Amino acid sequence: LLTGKTVGIIGFGNIGRDLAGLLRGFGYRLLIHDVQKLEHIAENFRAIQTSKQELLEQADIVTVHVPYDSSTHHLIGKNELLAMKNDAVLINTSRGDVVDEFALYEVMKRGKFIGAASDVFAKEPCQDSPLFQLPNFFSTPHIGGASREAIMAMGTAAIDNLVKLMK
Repeated sequence: LLTGKTVGIIGFGNIGRDLAGLLRGFGYRLLIHDVQKLEHIAENFRAIQTSKQELLEQADIVTVHVPYDSSTHHLIGKNELLAMKNDAVLINTSRGDVVDEFALYEVMKRGKFIGAASDVFAKEPCQDSPLFQLPNFFSTPHIGGASREAIMAMGTAAIDNLVKLMK
């Protein structure tokens, strides 16, 4: 149930915005964090752009949608996990090393979080993670973007970029 909850989206690019659009009408409060100033876009989603720290402290559900590079390596580490509410949910569908998997395991093992879910892992295919031992950890085998629509959108974007490059 999202009604009355606070959802935090880290990374408010195309995927974060698509998620916010899908969630419209559920009666929740939306916090976003992005490296770019997006107040004008945030208003369109009735979202509040805030610091990562404030988002982590206030959100009931934190979902991560950032690209992987040196600046996002372990963007969610032990300190960030400990800053989150004890009854929060963490969802990572961005890239594996964005969330420190060892820190997530250690924090969850101590009873923090209602649950966590990941579609991505630092090493893929992931076959041996201590996270799999936790009853409130859920995973999928990096298939978050494998819908027919997502594949078509990626193909169309690739063609559009080739056309732009050729011009």
